[in-house]
Amino acid sequence: NRSHHGSATTPTILQIQRGKAIRTVPNGHSASRRPAQIGWAKRFAFTSIVMVCIFAPLLPGSATASDGDVFITANVFLNPLEVQASAPPEVTTGTVFAVKAIIRNNGDLGVRKVTVVIYLPKGLELSASKVERTRGAVPAHRDATISWKIRALEEGNYVIMVLASGTYGGTVVTEQDVVLVAVR
Repeated sequence: NRSHHGSATTPTILQIQRGKAIRTVPNGHSASRRPAQIGWAKRFAFTSIVMVCIFAPLLPGSATASDGDVFITANVFLNPLEVQASAPPEVTTGTVFAVKAIIRNNGDLGVRKVTVVIYLPKGLELSASKVERTRGAVPAHRDATISWKIRALEEGNYVIMVLASGTYGGTVVTEQDVVLVAVR
């Protein structure tokens, strides 16, 4: 089946090798809530790599397609975890400032065993906080907020990364965000 159904879909390329997804290249997504449909599948004689074009909406589910002697089932899983890190854009040397991370679960299931880690470059240090914080669970369609107190030691421009991970329906999910802080 080389045609896609619905007008609000955008193709995404999923590369599969020996039954395992090895690379996904998104070209956008649709707001539609039905499972993804595979538009075409093709295997070349000189390789065991299969290219699959999935027409979004890219939401959890599975889709199948065949093209001649090739039959593929692709399971589509979207990470429900979203991280939004924030901090003041500019601080002065020696001050303590807050870095806040909003951990959002956009999924229909709870994310369990949520752990959030902050990564600080040289020139910044934690002030009365732990690098790794355990949140427990974030219910479906809910947010959790975690914050750290950071001391600015040296002048410079810094990138702070926050990484969150947890378990969603038996699958480990991770997401990260960065925030920029200038110390003057």
